[in-house]
Amino acid sequence: MPFDTASDSGLVLERWQQTALTLTHRHLELYSATVDRLADAHVEAVRATKLLALLPLAESHAAIWRECADTYVTTVRGLIER
Repeated sequence: MPFDTASDSGLVLERWQQTALTLTHRHLELYSATVDRLADAHVEAVRATKLLALLPLAESHAAIWRECADTYVTTVRGLIER
């Protein structure tokens, strides 16, 4: 579909960029939520094994997953907001 004016193409580009930005933010939210759920599941799986000596290790591992995910999300958001 051809554009009638340069302003039409500029408007389309602006809408496309806004949509891409919105989708990226949504993807980051889903990524963070997924990592949180996986970390929780990891800890719960260790609890279910009744090997409580491993629980501190599982909790530390889950905390590292969350911290890495949070750092990734913060970094990407910082880059796309420039």
